[in-house]
Amino acid sequence: DNVLPDRAFAQSIASSLQSELDSIGPTLVKTTGPESAAGWGTLEDTRRAGQETGARAVLTGTVRTIQGSKRISFRLLDAATGDSLVTVISNNADSKDPTKAVSGGLSKSLYTILSAKDWSSITQSRMDPGLRNDVAREAILAGRALQLHCTTTSDCDKAIALFKKALSAEPNSTLAHSYLSISATGRTHYNADRSFLELGEMEADKAILLSPHSSDAHRAKAGVYYQEGKFSDALEEELRTIEVGGLEEKVGNFVGQTLDMLGRPHHALNWHRLPFTRARTPGEVDGLIGDCWVKLGDNNRALQAYRRATELRPDSSRGEIGISLVRLLEGDFDGAREVWRTSRRNRNELDETDQIAAQIEFFARDFKAAEQLYANLAKTDVEGGGSFFGAITYRSALGRIRQEFGDNEGAKALLTDCLVKEAAAVAREPANPEAAYRLAAVEAA
Repeated sequence: DNVLPDRAFAQSIASSLQSELDSIGPTLVKTTGPESAAGWGTLEDTRRAGQETGARAVLTGTVRTIQGSKRISFRLLDAATGDSLVTVISNNADSKDPTKAVSGGLSKSLYTILSAKDWSSITQSRMDPGLRNDVAREAILAGRALQLHCTTTSDCDKAIALFKKALSAEPNSTLAHSYLSISATGRTHYNADRSFLELGEMEADKAILLSPHSSDAHRAKAGVYYQEGKFSDALEEELRTIEVGGLEEKVGNFVGQTLDMLGRPHHALNWHRLPFTRARTPGEVDGLIGDCWVKLGDNNRALQAYRRATELRPDSSRGEIGISLVRLLEGDFDGAREVWRTSRRNRNELDETDQIAAQIEFFARDFKAAEQLYANLAKTDVEGGGSFFGAITYRSALGRIRQEFGDNEGAKALLTDCLVKEAAAVAREPANPEAAYRLAAVEAA
């Protein structure tokens, strides 16, 4: 539900670790000040923690309770470079005294690393093989840069091609498998072709098999679960991503987004407001915050967040879509349309702006305009629409419009086909509320 620094627990771990290490050899363990956040995932934070304590290495981690047992993660980082030296997960730690997790083998492993004068062999062995291959490295870096700004199927396809090229050069690259999974899975948000979700699942599993402690691999698997409507499983993988890779902005946002889908927008806001400070991308999280306030019924705060997203991310339609959605929910159809009348966005293909435009006309009961918009969308993605706001598939909307036009035969054909597919989706994704809503909507029609 939340994430907070636990200074008392950190001090207990430090004291226990110092006691264990004293029995092995000379070592000094210090805790950072309360303002430090070495677990927040940035190189700057790690370096600052090292400078503050005069340490060569920084130990950070997480603790959480799973079915009454403590699960503790430890990550030892090079204070100068931020490189991971070792990651250890302690399951079923003593709930009464979880600090016992530092005893025995862990202390000896840490001391072996800390007593070494040179860590280059360790960091080299932990480097992804794709980054040691020039062809693979170039393709991975290019694909990753493109992946950060994917907003259409064609963007995703370009990134997918680059990651496939990287894997042709280095088949054992965990990074390439993970990023291929993320791009393929992300593509299903813009186009409902399930073959890409299957590709994403296969690549995520390969990545985890190659590197069980890879944060990118677990993030990829979380994305697969999310698109499958398995939101509780997605949340677990996101938390494992944090355990092995630290708390980064994109993962914190993903946790919040998943909690929102689980019907907990109030908890999602806790994650969206995490103090990433210098690591926070301006405007990136504001659209998600707006979504939470919409669910909580506070349209004024939602609009404030969406406007901030529009101002700080003028390259993204996210904020404008949110503003239009609020106006639509208020029944202000002219206000919802006005967002797009004044927009100066240049687009080469259909995207989410066309989906919100179609919804505006559908709910405004301008069925002729809505039919044309939904028909255009269905041409590019015949099974699409279900993962967008309102969970309205293009074909179910067209079937409902056919009813309004008195074309009962045409409506029946479309809606019967939708009923079969949505029933299958509910059977496949029983915990997905959007799938249940889509099925209910078709049955009501």
